[in-house]
Amino acid sequence: MGVCRKGPHIMNLIPLVVSWAVLATAVLALALYRRTVALKEDDYLHVGNDVAAQQVALAKRLADIDKWGKILTIAAAVFGLILLALFLYNGWMNPPKAA
Repeated sequence: MGVCRKGPHIMNLIPLVVSWAVLATAVLALALYRRTVALKEDDYLHVGNDVAAQQVALAKRLADIDKWGKILTIAAAVFGLILLALFLYNGWMNPPKAA
């Protein structure tokens, strides 16, 4: 049988906060990974040898990392804003009781 409780219902936001923290950590890890990949980048243009092919491959790899970095950053920001809205809504609907 179901339990019927009267009174305010408080949302448990801890799983959502942990999920957002994992997503934000993934964004930071991807940024660090991009930085280590970019260290191999050569600032000079090489034409007509293997180095040119390596430069093209590295540029494509950096572009892919940047694409995923933008996607994950936007997802983390939107998820964070939704989490903030839920936190504020929860506080609005369940104000602290005066002693």
